[in-house]
This record gives sequence, structure tokens and C-alpha cells, in this order.
Amino acid sequence: FGRDPTLTIDRILDPSPKSVKTDLRLFKESLTTTLRDAWNEAAIRSREAQAVYQKKANEGAQGSIIKAGDRVMYKDYSNHKGLSRKLVLPWTGDFRVVEVNPPTATIYDRRDSRKPERIVHLDQIKKISSSEEDIDTPVTEADAVANDGTNSEVGDKQEEVIRNPEPTVQTTSKTLSNQTETSPDIAPVRRNPQRQRKLPAKFKT
Repeated sequence: FGRDPTLTIDRILDPSPKSVKTDLRLFKESLTTTLRDAWNEAAIRSREAQAVYQKKANEGAQGSIIKAGDRVMYKDYSNHKGLSRKLVLPWTGDFRVVEVNPPTATIYDRRDSRKPERIVHLDQIKKISSSEEDIDTPVTEADAVANDGTNSEVGDKQEEVIRNPEPTVQTTSKTLSNQTETSPDIAPVRRNPQRQRKLPAKFKT
């Protein structure tokens, strides 16, 4: 029970070991200090091992592209009992990112701003890809004129092509036969030359 066994030689050397009194207060203090030191040392070794493992696991990782001010969706962890996974959306809500502190981010609900802000993991949110920026950006008159100019040039080119179509030559079987007839007689080169057979000696004169 946490104590070394009493051997026979110990009884011979010190026949009355119980005569020595133990100070419980000192024993409790030394035991607590030893356990605390062991716990701190184990925590340091554990953090070092975790750092090595994370460095190896994160090799080649691109990280998150979510920044403060982005609109995101939050992963839906609510219970949808009785529904198929095909009928349940994995993401929910319309949230705005307030602060990014990897690996967490602070978000709030845009539909109800009275709700408190939430601190979630970056893996639990997904950026909403929308074309609001393209819609909000106004088109200047210079850009419109430039676009009209380019479109008119393209239209003019198309009209020229339509008005002056280039004649296309259609190859048919008759034209191919005529070409073969007019071409000079050239013996085709065989890939594998014909094998020359030798006559037997009795047929030779």
C-alpha cells in the first residue's frame, strides 16, 4: 500500500521499526509537492508532443480564408429525427464574422442582432459566396462606352464574315479518285519486303 515491504534482514537489523514515529504533516507536504512536480513535468512533455504532432499534421495546410466582416453559415447540429440526410441542410443561418483568432472566430446572427455573439471553431463555419460586390459596384459611362465600342467592332467583324464568306472546298470520293488517277504511278513502299524463296537444287539447270 505505497510502502516498501519489510524484509527479514530489516527485522534483524532493526527489530523494532515501529518505534520511529512519522510526522504526518511533513509526509503530507512532501507527497503533495512530489505529485505536483510530476504533474507539471508530464504537462510540459504532453505540450511538446502535441506541438510536434500538430507541426507534422499541418504540413501543406492552406488554412482558412475567412476574414473579419465575411458572411458565413454555421454548421447545423440540431436534431432532425425521422428525416433523411438528403432532406436536411448541413448549414444554417446568416452570420457575420466580427473577429478571427485562429483556430476560433467570433460571429453574430444578422437576422437577430439581439442574440449574443458566439465563439466557434473555424471548421464549423462556411463562407457565403455571393455576388453582392458585383451588384453594388456602379458602372461608369466610360466603361459603358468602351463596352459598346468593343461590341460594335465584334458585330462589324461578324457582318463582314457573313457577307463575304470564304469558299470551302469539299472533298468527296470522286475528287479523291481523280487525284489518284492523275498522280504518277509510284510503287508503294512496303513496310515488310516480300520474302525471296530459293529454288531447290534439283530444279536448277
